Amino acid sequence: MAASMASDGSAYARIFRAVRGIPRGRVAAYGQVAALAGLPGRARQVGFALRELGDAGGRGAVPWHRVVNARGCISLDGEAAAEQRARLLAEGVVFDARGRVDLRRFGLGAPRTITGRRSRSATPTS
Repeated sequence: MAASMASDGSAYARIFRAVRGIPRGRVAAYGQVAALAGLPGRARQVGFALRELGDAGGRGAVPWHRVVNARGCISLDGEAAAEQRARLLAEGVVFDARGRVDLRRFGLGAPRTITGRRSRSATPTS
């Protein structure tokens, strides 16, 4: 996957900047992060970028745990899912009985791009 990191370096940098902009105690959906980074419709690329953080050891610099899917659920499995949930709980994010975060309460709302303009995609998507 290193080749994809090199070819998408600029996009990944924008994604990481958007994720760093999610405040403590808030979450954003993958699609919303893509829109914030100026990459609407590229939610899967956000997932690929965040996966690279684990491989590169950059997880501490980017609050990856603040990104959930469009239903407000954690998309990871196993230990990574448990870590994400624990980090969000420590920030005051609440999960319902189905394991979902209320995006109206803890989400960012309508996304703006990192340039400050409102995104065309105002609805969070995964």
